Formats: sequence, structure tokens, C-alpha cells
Amino acid sequence: MINIALMGAGRIGKMHAEIITAHPEANLQYVYDVNKEFSSQVAKKHNAELVNSPEEAINSDTINAILIASATPTHTQFITMGAKAGKAVFCEKPIDLDINKVNECMEAINGIDIPLQIGFNRRFDNSH
Repeated sequence: MINIALMGAGRIGKMHAEIITAHPEANLQYVYDVNKEFSSQVAKKHNAELVNSPEEAINSDTINAILIASATPTHTQFITMGAKAGKAVFCEKPIDLDINKVNECMEAINGIDIPLQIGFNRRFDNSH
């Protein structure tokens, strides 16, 4: 079983929560969002634990991975936190809108051996 912390409970976060809970080998352990109403709804619907800070979820020994579906300005922070905590990281696109912040993030996690995936699935889509 892979225990996952969801960062962001907006439209995309809700979609990911559905997908996580539908998978027989995945467990949505924690939900965090700055909007407590959103995070509370998602946590309640999927029997997950509501956390009050990203650190509480990311630094938990009970999770294996974090899924970042929060606002873009938080992505580099959460990627760095997750990598430094030794968690697998899936982050929705974009990493950031500022290439300097992207480079700083990649430099900060350089040499940390964790799976990292960015959710850009349109590479070969003719409509893109």
C-alpha cells in the first residue's frame, strides 16, 4: 500500500483524490489546503486525515509519497520539502512560472534519490 499526502484540494486536487482512492494499492492518508473548507470536504469524502500544515503531512513517517495539486507558487517549496523528507513526488504542472525558481528547486534537490514526476501529459497530444 502506498500512503499519499495530497497538497491542494481544489479542482485538480479533488480529481486526484478520486483517482487515488479508486486504486486498490493506494491510500489517501492526508489532505492539506490553505482553504480549510476544501481540504475538509476532500478529507471527509475520502476518509483521509485533515492536516493543518504541509509539514505535518510531508514529514509524517506514515506516508510514502506526496501529490502536489496546490497553487503554482507553492510547487517548488513542496517539491523541495518532499524530496528532503525522502518522499516520492508527483507535481502538477508547471513547476513554477519563474525559471530561476525552477532551477533553484532542482539545485536544492540535486543528488536526492527520490522518484519525481511532473504532471505534463500533453507532450504527444496533437491538439496541444
